[in-house]
Amino acid sequence: MHKAPYTLGKNGKWPNATYLQKSVVSICDETGVDLVLCGHDHMYLRTKSLYNNQLSQDGTVYVLNGTAGTKRYEIRSFLAGSFLDTNHIAGMAVQKNGYGNYWNGSDWNSTLQTNIGGFFSGISVNGGTLTMDAYILADHQDEQGQDIITKIDTMTLSKTTGQNTATYHGNNTTSKVAYVLQTVPSVL
Repeated sequence: MHKAPYTLGKNGKWPNATYLQKSVVSICDETGVDLVLCGHDHMYLRTKSLYNNQLSQDGTVYVLNGTAGTKRYEIRSFLAGSFLDTNHIAGMAVQKNGYGNYWNGSDWNSTLQTNIGGFFSGISVNGGTLTMDAYILADHQDEQGQDIITKIDTMTLSKTTGQNTATYHGNNTTSKVAYVLQTVPSVL
């Protein structure tokens, strides 16, 4: 999805974050969603497994999974505790005023030169195991002119395969009349 219910970026503000936590999170809880990938705030943040906005082994993990190039949003540490309890953060990279660090749970200001850069994530699925790795591509290169890519986080979700049955209850067909009545105005 686009906007994240859990963020410490510039878009983590009232009422958006509160609304998403009440609406989207309840849907994810009811339907047993394991992982939600989000964007909008150009940063990296991964929550621990949450159910009803609380830590739970059977909950959903929410991930803001990258910066999408050079556009980066600063962490707004003053939001910690308002829209996101820092105890719910499993992994996060902090960007502020030209420095970056992988957040260790308490230090908002440490600097590591290789952590100043863009964030991206890679996801692989092998049978019933999903693995997500997060990386920083440093803004500068090493002495040999090579890119510096640092793995900063990893997460694995495992499920038993072959036991789920997809079901749908309802009518997902549209009559020709209803289709024409919906299509014609959009064409005009």
